[in-house]
Amino acid sequence: MAKSSLTLKLENQIHAHTKEKGVFSCFEVTIGYDNGRAGYERIDFLTLDRKGIWRCYEIKVSLSDFRSSSKKSFVGHYNYFVLTKELYELVKDEIPNHIGVYIGGTSCVKKAKKQELKVSSDTLMFSMIRAATRDASKLYESTNSIIINDYRRQIRQLEQQLFNKNPNLPDAQINYELREENFRLKHLLSKHGVDFLIGENESMSNPKGDDKRVVE
Repeated sequence: MAKSSLTLKLENQIHAHTKEKGVFSCFEVTIGYDNGRAGYERIDFLTLDRKGIWRCYEIKVSLSDFRSSSKKSFVGHYNYFVLTKELYELVKDEIPNHIGVYIGGTSCVKKAKKQELKVSSDTLMFSMIRAATRDASKLYESTNSIIINDYRRQIRQLEQQLFNKNPNLPDAQINYELREENFRLKHLLSKHGVDFLIGENESMSNPKGDDKRVVE
């Protein structure tokens, strides 16, 4: 699912704040493997400096997001929350003593305390390389008009399948795999600023032009 504008803003700010010579960084780094598949623990933003220090950042934009049951991947030497000022005021008493906090991705209002790595440095290095390779591939695809047009074609086909398969069913009953693939393709395009454009006489919410909607 596409990220909110506030999440993207915090991402851009923390990236700009940590960007310097000798610091490597990557977003959405999945840690290691689990039974031969990519691990399920993911770091929102990970950096490595020339001294071999790993820093992990969890980006949260809402109270429900902060308090969700999803795992917070604080496995680095230094670990931080990246929050809005308003959210920080609500949750500052809930933040562990060793976890640091950045406000708006630019101002460190709480320093992190150094910890032992929760996973090996080799595992983090491998995970970062894998994530960087993924992003490089997406960037290439986002500038390749043939690939972009193919993704757009796949999205149109998926939406038509969704409509044909269950035109009257509620969201919860729509085929999960089709819906997830549709989200994935649209997010791939939007992540690099490529809009999914439709014809002047077409409607994404109504591919057949009648009163029935496409449920995504």
